Amino acid sequence: MSPIEIYIVLCIILVAGVWLWARKIKREIHEAESIIREALNKIVFMRVENHNDLLFAYNAFNEEFICQGTDLEDLNIQFGKRFPDRRGVIVEPEETTSVL
Repeated sequence: MSPIEIYIVLCIILVAGVWLWARKIKREIHEAESIIREALNKIVFMRVENHNDLLFAYNAFNEEFICQGTDLEDLNIQFGKRFPDRRGVIVEPEETTSVL
């Protein structure tokens, strides 16, 4: 086998290896995206307003009303009644969060 033929075979092997590796990485990225999407579907990001000693929780993305309560504990109970399989995260303008 001549040096050119060896070089061509090595190049073909290299290209095939890179192609297989790229497919594996793409599959792993797709799996990770699915896991992240699943986790985010179980979280509700909320903002809370205080009016007349009542707390009103709204979806932080679409401003949909979520629940109301007299304090954070009551808000947590009301949230749990409406979304028993989800978690609420209060997002405040100061960029601090509190998990219900």
